[in-house]
Amino acid sequence: MRNGDILLFRCPRFLFLVAAALAVLVVAPRDALADFERGMTYFKAGKHVEAAAEFQALVDHSKGYDYGFFMLGNCFLKLGRLDEAERSLRRALELKAARFEYHHGLASVYLAQRRYQDALQALALAEPLVDDTSRYAFHSLRGFALAAQESWKDAVGDLERSAALRTSPPVLNQLAKAYYGLAESDRAAVVLRQSLTLAPSDPPAWKLLAEVLLEQAAAAPDVEEKRALFVEALRAAQRFQSTGGAGFEGANLVGRAALGAGDIPLAEEALRQVLLAKPDHCYATINLAKCAIAEERWKDAETLLEDASRCAPKLAVVPETLAFVYLKEDRLRDSLEACRRADALQSSASTQECVRAAEARVGR
Repeated sequence: MRNGDILLFRCPRFLFLVAAALAVLVVAPRDALADFERGMTYFKAGKHVEAAAEFQALVDHSKGYDYGFFMLGNCFLKLGRLDEAERSLRRALELKAARFEYHHGLASVYLAQRRYQDALQALALAEPLVDDTSRYAFHSLRGFALAAQESWKDAVGDLERSAALRTSPPVLNQLAKAYYGLAESDRAAVVLRQSLTLAPSDPPAWKLLAEVLLEQAAAAPDVEEKRALFVEALRAAQRFQSTGGAGFEGANLVGRAALGAGDIPLAEEALRQVLLAKPDHCYATINLAKCAIAEERWKDAETLLEDASRCAPKLAVVPETLAFVYLKEDRLRDSLEACRRADALQSSASTQECVRAAEARVGR
């Protein structure tokens, strides 16, 4: 959630508060009512500097006007003036503590300040005041605060409740991140697809979907399912590129997905773009070597993997992949030595099998 995004203003309770504020101002001087109306007009038009000036004039004249301080705090929040927003909202709460919206506004400021525990404490004070009109705002904001602390399980609970109340792409995207944090990639993908049908020009959502699908594809045991996931990941990565992810991140996602989908020319083109931008990107170098392996260009693969071994000397996948290349070049002892290096770096079932198979070949 960006600084200044306040879920409150998407909830019907806001209309009630505006009506209540107007009722209070009916007995106020005419210029105070004019300040309020101008402030609201400016705020709704996104003119937050002008709105802040009107609400500041209003509270200067009526120092006990809680709703004026609330709106002034909202203006400051929208402007990123967070310390001033906090002071205004605290003053609103001092004047009237029984307003859910005031607690929610202060929690929004804390979230923007990355004071996540303070945000959760503010929402704990707001919870007894939640009703049907504010339930979405409450669960959404608490879900965002919990997710910011990577309390994924608790965040999922709030975000699922929020998504059930209202279908909102920002909430769905945050829910997908929480699922992803819990290693539930399949559920994350379902939610992201739903979000992207509602907001198809959302670069971060396309990026996350590509990453989620790449993870699913890597874990899929069935060859056809694996390929289908890579193909969908490639489409998501290309959408990320076309909607704003034109840098090396987009190219890297396209390269990884295209490699898995079997489109080697596209994968090579994308991965070379990555290395032009970041010559020391070790994983791009390894994936480029895998492209060469897919086309049986063993010497190219060997050169790239040797570059990768200098870039990432402790990464076991590099010597393990080199072992395969040496085998294809009929360099059996070099293959055995590479397997042993990989196993020494990070022993696994794969590296152990590499050593056993290489020893058997050398011993023939």
